[in-house]
Amino acid sequence: RTRTHTRTHTRARTHSNHFYGRDDIPLGAFKGDFGSLFKGSYVHDLVTSFPSPIKTSTQVLTAVDVYRSVLARQPEGSVTIASIGFMSNIAALLMSPPDRHSNLTGRDLVQNKVKLVAAMGGKYPSSYTAPLPEWNFGGGGSQIGGASIPCVYI
Repeated sequence: RTRTHTRTHTRARTHSNHFYGRDDIPLGAFKGDFGSLFKGSYVHDLVTSFPSPIKTSTQVLTAVDVYRSVLARQPEGSVTIASIGFMSNIAALLMSPPDRHSNLTGRDLVQNKVKLVAAMGGKYPSSYTAPLPEWNFGGGGSQIGGASIPCVYI
């Protein structure tokens, strides 16, 4: 499949929110180029079998924009991020510059607002070793290091 397959993953993620009446939860998406090698019927079956107000990632903001917007409005040290997939969006957040949501860099915004990151991934601390990295740690091509906040690997 092509990048279109990756864009439909956003629709798959909206199904839970929609099912539980929580379409108000902000949703962002990775807008880069990965996913052409990901195949499987689960996402296809989900997006074709159930209703959702969002059809593709083109209908939502970038994940970094949503992270920065939500974090900027939260009290200091009050946010827990549960990352259950690729770490590339968190890495992009940490590298983000100040913007309309906050005059802080991404690293400083995370340092001030986030109390814990819980990351799903195996093989820690050797998750980036050859020949293949652990799926969630290496699949997005990025690492999340750099901020000194607690990170629990689950």
